[in-house]
Amino acid sequence: MRHHTAVILISAVLATARGCIYPFEADLDQTEGRMVIEGDIRIGDLTTIQVSHLKSTLEEETKAPSPDYNPTSIIPFYATIEGEDGTRIEARGNNSCVLDTRNLTASQRYKLLIEDYTTGENYASDWIEVTGRPVLDDSHYSKNEENDEIRFLLSIHSDGSTPYYSIAYDEVYEYHSMATTTLRWRDGAIVDEGTPVFSRTCWMDKATGVQQVVSTGAMVENRLVDFPVRTFSRYDRAISVRYHLTIKASLISAKAYQYWENIDKISYQGGDLFSPIPSEMRGNLYNVNNPEELVLGYISASEVAQCDLYYSNIKEKFYRISETEKAYLLLQQIADTGGNAWTLFYNGYYPYYAVYGASESVPDYYMWIRNSCLDCESMGGEAKKPAVWDELFDEEL
Repeated sequence: MRHHTAVILISAVLATARGCIYPFEADLDQTEGRMVIEGDIRIGDLTTIQVSHLKSTLEEETKAPSPDYNPTSIIPFYATIEGEDGTRIEARGNNSCVLDTRNLTASQRYKLLIEDYTTGENYASDWIEVTGRPVLDDSHYSKNEENDEIRFLLSIHSDGSTPYYSIAYDEVYEYHSMATTTLRWRDGAIVDEGTPVFSRTCWMDKATGVQQVVSTGAMVENRLVDFPVRTFSRYDRAISVRYHLTIKASLISAKAYQYWENIDKISYQGGDLFSPIPSEMRGNLYNVNNPEELVLGYISASEVAQCDLYYSNIKEKFYRISETEKAYLLLQQIADTGGNAWTLFYNGYYPYYAVYGASESVPDYYMWIRNSCLDCESMGGEAKKPAVWDELFDEEL
C-alpha cells in the first residue's frame, strides 16, 4: 500500500472474507483537478464537509496552465443540506465548513449541494436515505505492557439487518514542551525570570474526520467487539499527559460500503483513483452541469451513536519518553563558551540553563537549545485549555 502526503480520502475497510481490518489510503497522486467531496450528513450532530480539487503532480512542466486554474490550495465554497420537505441548512467555508444538523430528523431523505466559488461549478449528491444508529455496548482502553501500546476499544451492534458501520473519531490531548527554561534573552543579556519563559503546556485539538468502514457480514453476529479505534505506542506524545477521544459510530448503506470496498480493491491491485475509472468507482456525487465529470467521494446520512474515552497518564503512568527523543533533545543543545550568543539567538536558539564552575554566582557559560524544544505551541497545539478540561478526568489514585 502506498502512502502519500496528498491523501484526502481515508478509510479502513473490513475484509469480509476473514473479518480483519485493513487500513486504506486512496492514492491521489495523479489528478487533473478532480473534485473531492468528503463528509457524511450526521443527523443529531454537527456535520463537517470538506472539499478539494487537486492538480496533477505528473503534468508536463511545459503544459500551459488553464486560465481557470487556481494556484492556491484554498477552495471557497458554499454548502447546503436540503431535505425533501424543503428544509435547508447552509454554510460557507474555505476547504471545510460545519453545518448544524442537530435538529434534523431521520424521517426523510436529504441531499448535499456544493457551489465551488473557485470554478463556478455546482455539485450535488443523490437523495440519501437516513440509516439508523448502532447500539453502543462498551468502550474502554486497554494497556499492553508487553507490546508497549495502548488501545482504545469500541463494542457496538445493530438491532437491524445492516452489517455495515462507519466509525469516526475526534481527539484532544494535553502535552508538554520537550524542555523548559526560566532564562530570558533581553537586549543581549540573559536574565533568570524564576518562572518558565515559554508556554509549557499545550492542547492539540484534532477534528480528524478519519473514518473506518467495517462490515460484520462474515461474522456469526452483527456485532463488533473490542474494535480498535485508536492505538498508540507508549512513547506517543498524545498520551503523555491527558487524552480525550470522541468516537462517533453510524450505520451506512450497502452502496456506501461497496464504494469504499471498490476503492480498496483498486488500491491493492496496484491501481489508483486516477487510472482509467471503472463505472463502479463513481460515488453518489455529480456535477450538475457536467454529469460526465468524475467527482470523488460518497456521502451518507445517518444518526450517530457517540461515546467519549478519557485517559490520564497522571493516573496510569503508562507513557515513557523514548530514547530517540532523549537523544534528539541532546542534539538540539549547544554550549556557548565563546561569546556567540547573538549568532545563536538569530539562528533559532534560546538560553536553556547556566553551567557553573568555580564561582557559584557567575556562570562559566550557558547551554542553548532550539526554540522549538521550549515552546509547546511550536509542536502545533495551543496554550489554551479547553473548557472544564481538568474535571473530565478521573485521577483518583
